[in-house]
Order: sequence, then structure tokens, then C-alpha cells
Amino acid sequence: MEKKLKKIKTKRFRKIFRIILWLMMLLIIARGITSFLKKDQSSSLKALIAENAKAQDNKRIDELGTNSFAENFTRAFIEFNGDPETYKNNLSKYASSQFKTSINTARTAVINVTAVRNDWIGNNKVLVDCFVRFMTDSNQTVVVTATSATPKATPTKNKSVSPSPSTSDSQSTQNSTQNNVKEAYLRVPVSIKDGGKYIVESSPTFVANDSRSDQQDTSQMDGTRVEKPEIREIAETFLKSYCEDNSTSISYYMADNNSKIKGLDGSFAFKNIDTFELKQNGDKYNADIAYYVEGSAGKYIQEMQIVFIYKNNRYLIEKLNTVIK
Repeated sequence: MEKKLKKIKTKRFRKIFRIILWLMMLLIIARGITSFLKKDQSSSLKALIAENAKAQDNKRIDELGTNSFAENFTRAFIEFNGDPETYKNNLSKYASSQFKTSINTARTAVINVTAVRNDWIGNNKVLVDCFVRFMTDSNQTVVVTATSATPKATPTKNKSVSPSPSTSDSQSTQNSTQNNVKEAYLRVPVSIKDGGKYIVESSPTFVANDSRSDQQDTSQMDGTRVEKPEIREIAETFLKSYCEDNSTSISYYMADNNSKIKGLDGSFAFKNIDTFELKQNGDKYNADIAYYVEGSAGKYIQEMQIVFIYKNNRYLIEKLNTVIK
């Protein structure tokens, strides 16, 4: 009887031991699976963080690259040595073959260019605002020396060199030079192509120094081609006001009375519309406009998209964008 009881106890003990052993094995397996999953999740997270960091690094590299590219383009766009072919060749290093060049009439030397702002438009275009100082002279070839930021003027060929000026003449020349120094902000649309190549495919635009109000979403610019001479006429008077007047005058054309659109405030004069394409989409009219402005150095091609609506018995501007996409 005692032997029987011992056998029963031994069997129970072995059974309990097996159960405990199996539980321990299951626990070890569960912990191993959990650890593996955690490790896998950790690896995925690290990979995601690394990918995002790489994307941010690439974006910073592109920002530095597009800033430098826009500065070089701005120099080529403004500078003019009197030879139209040289001007076109210099621009062709940065702009596409479809790019429409400006009409320069005065020799112009760039003193300095600095990229001051950039905005991403999608993943492959950056708008870079460049501050540029330049000097023009219609009678002399203007040269900027590499050792000084101060431009020097040298006589053109077939022009005699005057004797050394007196103190009063020197002061007069200095004042004249200072009066010829101009400042502007140029918004350059830089596209990023495969392989990290940069190119300007649409016209840059002169803008107000702190302006972002003229960069509104006009991406839904679609519709049926129409002819509306009255809208073209309004666009023409608006562009003249945008180039030559202040914000109060500009607001007259805006559907939103509280609009803070800043124009060029007389830095450039409006000359004429070059191309005007109008499409109707419901009660809105979408205009793609290329036009010329004129400054001391000559005429520059500009582009703008404008959305017109009919309100209060007249056509008003709902949105505008200084870069045609």
C-alpha cells in the first residue's frame, strides 16, 4: 500500500514537473519572440529615422545648392557688358532653351548677390529670393574688380580718357556713381532635375523685399480658352499699379479689401504685356501673363498668374502668383 502511494506521488510530482518545465519553455519562447519583434520594430524605427534624416540632409544640400545656383543665375540675368550674344550665352548656363531673355540697353555690373529666402514648391522646385546690388552706366563699361566690392568704371573703346579730375569733379563723379547703384529682390524659380541638376525654366520676378503675399495658390488654373478684352485691359492697369504704385492703389483691384499685396513701389516701370492667355472655369477667369518692366538697365520679362472674378459689377483679382508653374 505504501509502495502504491509512493508511486502515485512520484507520478504526480513528475507530471507537475513536466507542466512547470513546459510552462518555462513556453515562457522562454514567448520572451524570445517578443524580443525578436521588439528588435525588428527597433530596426524598422532606426531605418525610418535614418531615412528621414537622409531626406532632411538632402533637402539642406539642395537648399544650399539652389541658393548658390540662384545667386549665379541672378548675376547672369542682371549683368550686361554691351554684347547681347555674351548675355544670352551666360544665361544659357542656368536657364532652359525656352527661357525668354530680357532686353538690356545699358551696361550693368553686379556688385553683390545674396540669397535671402527660399520656399519649396512641391519636391522639385525652390523659389529663391535674391538681394542684388548693381550699377548701370549707358556711356561706360562698368567693371567690378575681384579684390573690391566697389565697382569701377572704365572708358569704352574709342573714348578718350579725361585728365585727373579736381576734388570737386571727383566728388561729383562719386555722387553720380552712387546714384547709379540700384538694389532689387529677384525671385528665381529653380527646378531640381534627376541627378541633382538645377535649371531655371520660367522667368524670375522682381518682388518686394518682404513679400510673400504675392505667392498664392493658383494650382487649379484650368478651364476653356476665352477672349475678354476688358479683363486684359484691367490686367494691364493692375500691372502698371503693381510696378509703379503703393499697396493702397493695388488694393483697388483686389476682391479682398484687406489684401496685403505689395508691389514694386516704383522700382521698375511697367512697359507692356507680351503674352496674355485667359481661361474660364465657372465664374472665374484664369490669366497667364508675360509682361515687360523697365529699370535703369533695360527691360526685363516677368510672369504672373491672376485669377479674376466678377464682383460688384466689375472684374476683381481673387488670387495672384508671381511664378507660373
